[in-house]
Amino acid sequence: MIPVYNEKALILNDFLIIADLHIGLERELFKKGMKIPSQIAKIEKRIIDLLNKTGKKKLVILGDLKHNIPAISWQEYNEIPKFIKRLSQYAEIILIKGNHDGYIEKMIPNLKVKKELSINDKILLLHGHANPNKLNYEYFIIGHNHPGIQLRGKFGFGNTESAWIRLKFTKKTMEKIDMQKKPEVVVLPAFNDLIYGVPFNSPKMSSLLGPFFKKGLVDIDNGRAFLLDSTYLGKIKDLKMEIPYQKSG
Repeated sequence: MIPVYNEKALILNDFLIIADLHIGLERELFKKGMKIPSQIAKIEKRIIDLLNKTGKKKLVILGDLKHNIPAISWQEYNEIPKFIKRLSQYAEIILIKGNHDGYIEKMIPNLKVKKELSINDKILLLHGHANPNKLNYEYFIIGHNHPGIQLRGKFGFGNTESAWIRLKFTKKTMEKIDMQKKPEVVVLPAFNDLIYGVPFNSPKMSSLLGPFFKKGLVDIDNGRAFLLDSTYLGKIKDLKMEIPYQKSG
């Protein structure tokens, strides 16, 4: 598997894989007082450019094609079916259903929707919000948590950069599944640029979502973080940010 340089996309065999488009997010931001025009044209162009650049004819969307839950917004009803129809001219599209993708089959009856997708019984593609069918794979490729790394200068100011996170199973998990090879979980950054990422190294970070994290299946501290340009930042435990000193009273 090969991350596309400076892009939030992964190449695997015949597939181009992206995650977390969250089309319709603009509607939620509007309700919070932020007026942002629809991003679907930009997202569509980026995907088509990636398909042309990589030559792939199969596109896997690794969950959360749409944003609003549990309802479907007018924007989603209006934009998503047309979006999928246009992309289908360039590639076969497979959606791995995410927790935000309720009623997606009703919106797009012809879309190929799966809970997960096994590649040669060695790699499992899934969104990451639900339990995998089994743990005996060499790789799990997930989205769901919108990973990022918080970078901060010496004066305390900083920002969060989208990142790739690669995690191994814990020793306890390995003992349970009795495997010689240690499986790896690859967490894709969110494709939608309005989502800056959840900082895996932030001391104030809330608990990560999904069974890989909630059930303690993976070793987060020793997970490795990479920027989109493939720069290796180090292990999560070595990137943890200290909470800035705040004077009480």
